[in-house]
Amino acid sequence: MFIFVYTLINCNVFLFDTMLHIANGSKVYIFKSVIEIFSLKMDCILPLSALLAGTHTIISLKESNEIFALRTLGASKIFLTLPFLLFCLLCSSITYVNYFYVTPKYISNVNQERQFVVNYFSDGTKAIYKKDGQKISDFYWIKSKSEIIHCKNVEIIKETLVGNYVDHFIKNCNNNFKLIDYSESCQLPKTLLNQFNNDETIVELFYKIISPWFSTIFIFIILPNLFIFTKKFSPFKIYSIGIFSFIIFNAVLKTSIILSENYIISPIVGIIVLPLLVQLFLTYKVYRV
Repeated sequence: MFIFVYTLINCNVFLFDTMLHIANGSKVYIFKSVIEIFSLKMDCILPLSALLAGTHTIISLKESNEIFALRTLGASKIFLTLPFLLFCLLCSSITYVNYFYVTPKYISNVNQERQFVVNYFSDGTKAIYKKDGQKISDFYWIKSKSEIIHCKNVEIIKETLVGNYVDHFIKNCNNNFKLIDYSESCQLPKTLLNQFNNDETIVELFYKIISPWFSTIFIFIILPNLFIFTKKFSPFKIYSIGIFSFIIFNAVLKTSIILSENYIISPIVGIIVLPLLVQLFLTYKVYRV
């Protein structure tokens, strides 16, 4: 149910394009769009699905008192949590396969279909360019609504971003862009080089390595409730703890990614150490005597 609602919400992003294909009778595109949504949002869909599924299972087991009976018979915590761990392993495996086999093929097809690639920078500017492998051409650096710099091609020379055949446009009083300067080559700001390389930095690699593990983290958030036996049992409390933990964890992680991309903190600290500390704390909380 969650996956259906999530897909329905995300389809709003593709609404205009999808309606055009519906008008043309292209049902294949509609199916491909849904699959692409799952592929691109897998790092969010599977962990949250695992969290909701685990929460529902724990509530069912507690309501039927099956966990209390198994603990009375001497079942260990490791034995009782093993099915949850196997489920997390399955989710992680699916995410890894998606990241390294499915998503790259989709992105490659998108880049072939799209004529230009758009890259937004943290300083409010953006770049629109064509990319074929490592070659960058027709590079438009939009500094503001009234200033644009165009380079026929861009290359990196000794850690310096150099644009060739550079045109500098400024919007005049008639609201039209006018060429005010031209040069055969121009050195672009180093800050632009750092931001321009962010889409292929080690930050993205670290995130791809660590994010399939998030299903395990979210399952361990709710696992302590499996071994708490009280007369007043609140399913709403367990759902609330899980969902709010999911929101807070993702908000902190996204902040760490932004700080890592802008070289404020180390990517290892922001992306690897944070989830590792959370996992160690939750593991201790679940398996402590």
